[in-house]
Amino acid sequence: MMSLYLIILFAVAVGLFYLAYRLLRAEKDVALEILRYVFVIILSYLAVCAIIAALGQVIPTNRGMANFF
Repeated sequence: MMSLYLIILFAVAVGLFYLAYRLLRAEKDVALEILRYVFVIILSYLAVCAIIAALGQVIPTNRGMANFF
């Protein structure tokens, strides 16, 4: 299971390096467009984290979803 996380982390790192390369080589308008999408992705990620944290308070993690239903 740990190797799956390792593969995902390497894929994210490669993606970030590629994004940094594209930002260095991009024109001003393209760079702003890419940054806009990155900002939207970060905000979406924070929203998903907030939902997961809220569900963690509703559903006890030590018993799973058995007491939720």
